[in-house]
Amino acid sequence: MELSVVFFDALHLDGTGLTGQPDSERHAALARVVPGRMLMPRLVTSKTDEATAFFDEAIARGHEGWRSSPAQDQHGSGLTASSSPVAGSSASWRKIRSISLTGVL
Repeated sequence: MELSVVFFDALHLDGTGLTGQPDSERHAALARVVPGRMLMPRLVTSKTDEATAFFDEAIARGHEGWRSSPAQDQHGSGLTASSSPVAGSSASWRKIRSISLTGVL
């Protein structure tokens, strides 16, 4: 099994807290300091067909799914979509997973 490291968010950089910044600005800050090959693939779109293709590609690469949030969303304390308290999650975030019933009776 190959192990790799990928980064998807920056909460603090160069002595500056970024949790109050929109997701788009945090990602831009991350992209300035992390090599592109180490960034989690990202798509910003409002088109269903593009989102579906992106999801299918993520599943094909072995991911269980992906996180969806508004581009201007801030990272702060809140509730996840399942209403389970998780520090740093926003109530507007959604985890979208593929369900496999292989081997289930």
